[in-house]
Amino acid sequence: MAMMASLVATSSNTREYIDRGREAGQRLLMDDYWNPNPTYNARIFRRRFRMQRHLFDRIMTDVMAFDPYFLSTAHVANKVSLSPQQKLISAIFMLANGCSADSLDQLCRLGETTTLLCLKKFCRAIVSVYGSWYLRTLNPGDLHRLLENPQREAFLG
Repeated sequence: MAMMASLVATSSNTREYIDRGREAGQRLLMDDYWNPNPTYNARIFRRRFRMQRHLFDRIMTDVMAFDPYFLSTAHVANKVSLSPQQKLISAIFMLANGCSADSLDQLCRLGETTTLLCLKKFCRAIVSVYGSWYLRTLNPGDLHRLLENPQREAFLG
């Protein structure tokens, strides 16, 4: 299904609004990954996003609870904002695959500026929500466990 992007000049600024078909993009993401019979199976999800879907869903829940930016809301013009999945996929896909913000336009239906904002807010949320556990100083038990069997822990010393 080919979508035409229409350019509309806004009165409040000089930027042009590009209608990327965000609602259709959200439906495609749901069909591809979250519906009961998704287009892409769990193995492909893990390969693309470098994590299992249940972990993605847990991170999404935690990030939405931390920062309301990731919630889906209605705009003044009766348009629904980007979905939490679109916002998180853009940030996680950039981090997992090392791609540019502009390259995610087709996958997530976000512009480059919005994608970079999602990435910035996502990283802040992750550090705030998980930092105290995952960025903590190792205790003697952690260090002993890592050094006991470094190959199992993928830790080379």
